[in-house]
Amino acid sequence: MFENLFRLDGKIAIVTGAGNGLGRSFTLGLAAFGATVICADRNLDGADETASLVKQSRGKAEPLRVDVADEASVDEMWQAIAETYGRIDILINNAGINTNSMRTHEYSVADWDRLMAINLRGVFLNTRKALALMLPGPGSIINISSILGLRGFWPGSPAGSISYSAAKAGVIGFTRQVAAEYATEKIRSNAIAPGWHGGTALGAERRAA
Repeated sequence: MFENLFRLDGKIAIVTGAGNGLGRSFTLGLAAFGATVICADRNLDGADETASLVKQSRGKAEPLRVDVADEASVDEMWQAIAETYGRIDILINNAGINTNSMRTHEYSVADWDRLMAINLRGVFLNTRKALALMLPGPGSIINISSILGLRGFWPGSPAGSISYSAAKAGVIGFTRQVAAEYATEKIRSNAIAPGWHGGTALGAERRAA
């Protein structure tokens, strides 16, 4: 009875950063309740592995490669989604990175720009495309912010940096604005702000919420 309240049969969902970590967990959860999930990631091997896990549980999933910071890459992915499915019901903006922790006076402009391009600009690029396929509604957009977007943490913050905190705070403001703009079309926009959790190390960068 209660499970039926959360069924997603016939819904089309996309999860960015689906190749590992939280993105993989979100994908498996959506598929378990009946959604067809597009597993989007810059690492196509990871996205394919996630899709394979879904299929092993008799769910429906498809891997697609995307670099969320690259407008052309995002446009190409959404064109493929539009041609295949014609619509989208759920978007989870999960893709993100974290650079080495250091204080603001030590932080490089290059690190700032790169993280902002992925963690904030990427949310904008994918949301605008998703909205075009959700209208006239309904739909659901879920953005992954962080506890670091709500308050500062120092010293000893294991994943904190000025750009990460600023980007995740920006995601919260972005979420509120989209919610206000599209409420009449019944397109919901919500943010989740996780705390620290295990992730996947990628050289000097760490995937994080």
